[in-house]
Amino acid sequence: MKHYTLAQLEAFAAIARLGSFQAAADSLGVTQPTVSLRMRDLEHALGQRLFERQGRGRPRPTPAGRAMLPQVERVLALLDDMDEQLESSPSGREVIRLGASNTFALAFLPSVLAQAEVRLPSLSVDVTISDSNNLAAAMNAGSLDVAVLLAGNLRRGVHVEPLATYDIAWLSAASTQVPRHIRGGDLKGRRIISLPMTSPLSRTILDWFDASGATPPAHNTCNDMATLIRLIASGTALSILPLCVVEGDLRRGAIVAHSSEPRLEPYQICIAYPTRSARPILQAFLDVIRRTMRDIGSAHVAMA
Repeated sequence: MKHYTLAQLEAFAAIARLGSFQAAADSLGVTQPTVSLRMRDLEHALGQRLFERQGRGRPRPTPAGRAMLPQVERVLALLDDMDEQLESSPSGREVIRLGASNTFALAFLPSVLAQAEVRLPSLSVDVTISDSNNLAAAMNAGSLDVAVLLAGNLRRGVHVEPLATYDIAWLSAASTQVPRHIRGGDLKGRRIISLPMTSPLSRTILDWFDASGATPPAHNTCNDMATLIRLIASGTALSILPLCVVEGDLRRGAIVAHSSEPRLEPYQICIAYPTRSARPILQAFLDVIRRTMRDIGSAHVAMA
């Protein structure tokens, strides 16, 4: 029997699905050289080339690669099913591994968990909070059962269901002398802070400055959204954030939401979960998330 690893098979399937070594690395949460090394070792173990590499073009599966892909996808799906079957805890309580974006965690997670406690008393929820890109990588690796995130590079076999939309805006402290309608030049010399560079919100800030034609000022990062909100309210920095995470601060007047040019488009938040999952408890928990969001009302918090 030829010897190869699960990580090598996952790398092969991700390259075939996404069409590039870099995209595969991003989806698996590893570096591009790591994916290249895994593919080299897999091809060596099999004695077969699995991709044709032509300059900087997309890698194309060889005949051997095309024949192997359906088999690999079946193996990965079976392993996902096995993981699900092993997710019951020793106490008899079933466990759901939930990945939550910072926005969902701050604005909606308490209500979801409260409803889950009432409707699914035998359920334990293991929560991981991170940015959407890291959550997508965790879903692709099978480390999460469900994630609430901005849709990203999710592998085949992960279903993505739109859940809600929410507005984002430039935010500042009420005491900060910033125009209510912001253009790129208005932020010259201002301190900007965001979630880490892997976060879609950080990318949105850079894209906004690029679209405005202005040079972005120094860009600081903070990996905790609650702390970031406090830094904005104190006047330490400005940032782009979802309005739903600062509703109380907006009502109290501690934080001001600014319209801007270019205009910031709303984000859409989604639920991601394995397409073939047959666990009744997972389906019931998904229903709790959907119902809770309907009860709260639309997550689309519009600017006044």
